Amino acid sequence: MAPITMKRIFSFIWILLVFASLTQAKEIRLSYELSLSHPENHIFGVSVMIRNNSQKFLELTMPAWTPGTYELQDHARNMFQFTALNEKGDTLSTSRMDFDTWKITASGSKNITITYKVLGLYPDAAACYLGADRAYVNGAAVFMYVEGRKNLPATLKVVHLPDDWQIATGLTSLPEPNQFAAKNYDELIDSPLLMGKLKWFSFKVAGIPHYLAIWNLADSNMPVKRVLHNFQNFVRQVYQMFGELDYTKYVFLIQLYDNFDGLEHRNSCTLSYYPDKFNDPASYDDFTWVGFHEYFHNFNVKRIRPNILGPFNYKRPAYTKRLWICEGLTDYFPDILFQRDGFWTKKRLYRQLSEELTLFQTLPARKWMSLESSSIQFWHLSDNKLNLEISYYNKGELVGWMLDLELLHRTNGEHNLADVMRYLYRKYYKHGVGFSEKLGIQRDVEAVAGSSFQSFFDNYVRGTTDIPYSKFLGFAGLKLVAREDTMPYTGIQTFKSKSISRVYDTKRELKNSQDSIKNVIMGSPAWQAGVSKGDVILAVDNQTVTDGNWVAIIRKKSIGSTAACLLRRGTRVLTKKVPLIKSPFKKYGVLEDPTATPAQIRLRNLWLNGKKVHLK
Repeated sequence: MAPITMKRIFSFIWILLVFASLTQAKEIRLSYELSLSHPENHIFGVSVMIRNNSQKFLELTMPAWTPGTYELQDHARNMFQFTALNEKGDTLSTSRMDFDTWKITASGSKNITITYKVLGLYPDAAACYLGADRAYVNGAAVFMYVEGRKNLPATLKVVHLPDDWQIATGLTSLPEPNQFAAKNYDELIDSPLLMGKLKWFSFKVAGIPHYLAIWNLADSNMPVKRVLHNFQNFVRQVYQMFGELDYTKYVFLIQLYDNFDGLEHRNSCTLSYYPDKFNDPASYDDFTWVGFHEYFHNFNVKRIRPNILGPFNYKRPAYTKRLWICEGLTDYFPDILFQRDGFWTKKRLYRQLSEELTLFQTLPARKWMSLESSSIQFWHLSDNKLNLEISYYNKGELVGWMLDLELLHRTNGEHNLADVMRYLYRKYYKHGVGFSEKLGIQRDVEAVAGSSFQSFFDNYVRGTTDIPYSKFLGFAGLKLVAREDTMPYTGIQTFKSKSISRVYDTKRELKNSQDSIKNVIMGSPAWQAGVSKGDVILAVDNQTVTDGNWVAIIRKKSIGSTAACLLRRGTRVLTKKVPLIKSPFKKYGVLEDPTATPAQIRLRNLWLNGKKVHLK
């Protein structure tokens, strides 16, 4: 082989650089434009500019679902007037391939502009809205992607933005006004936009800025200073848990209107809440809890995730058995961290976990539906989910709680569930991958604990074995107490029933002002009497039922008597006689055992207080 001279090396490098630049120049470039020119009609105008095209045919698809929702929304149902033009302004042939996808015959065109319109009527987290007051964009509901090109970087320009509006988003801002950059399509649609007359507030944790962009603050009673203080403390708790914050900024997009929801994103989250509810302690608790839940997703789901949840297939459900990890554990950690921060007392934490336990024990489906099965079922909810399903939020939190206590017990306080989360973060996220959908996290739990958790996962994750709560609680010197429910039992659950967990409520149900029946528990007296879900209760024993007083009326009745319920079912009015019996369910509470040993108390304190980690 002839000797390689420096001249040859430099020539070779130069050729590579030229080839790379030519290749880059010929690569397809994508840019999006979002027009707000028709707020009175709630119609977004969207343009997708494709430059340097070399394909004969192009396919563009509107996502069928939004990551984080785990339900099909069929966003294409709200888009219309899809057209494509070449660089000369000539219309290109297009055809609709299926519900979500359009095909373009490019005919040699290098530069193509696609335009379409999107109806934006709902500012819900997984939808989009355009009005005279504000605009909200969930990217999956607005921006199509080019098949085979989701990995390409893209830019976004917002036009016809009112002069007194601002834009809040987690996207990287470009020097030009109202223009942004995304590394790829996933980042584009994982960065919602809130536009309007916004009020901005900020705090820093670990030197990283966190912003609250709030719409409609003036018409609310939100205590901003308190919210800022609480949110900063919550972020600090997560920072102390993981040892780092792996982002350059984070934005809380907050809309204050008649709605309650939230959705996580990689560098932001969306929150909606009632503007006039903040003075109520329970309501403030709800708002801050959901804010912390969505923020915690920044680590659990957006970074720690099953490998099926990214990169995404936006055309079909991402079936996974691991949503109990994604959501159930994301319910558990805000609860325990609230207590560590002092936002909740120990008693408040015990009450929260007891309420979740009490609810779960009333669900008929706990006897036949496993956590893994419920994770898959959520994509296709039944018409009577409170009877036929369990929630991976609800049981997932309970299993996370028991797993935390079991880890502390087995390792004599050396390791807990937070150690598992840190292990997952380092092993998977830091290497750019998700954990195995097939294996889940059992092997990772075992790696942290140094022992087998086969029976735990077989029984409580893959199976439906009753959870021995007292056993696990006993490790930490806690005991489960049960008391009889003295209220006569019918099996009827209304929209106003406080026993219904937040995870089963939908926005439409919460807005219903009548005592509509949300569920009739399978096998209950009302079930046997023929009362149905959806019936509206008009009266009980000739006493009119008004907004929310159903429970108060039944509470005054005697066990062993019968309640004549006047119901409206569609256009019919009918009477059903419902026996009032002693409740077959108990209400549970968690107390500290006064006879606990020093070893048990030590584990309890480790559970409550956690342990410090090295901070970067």
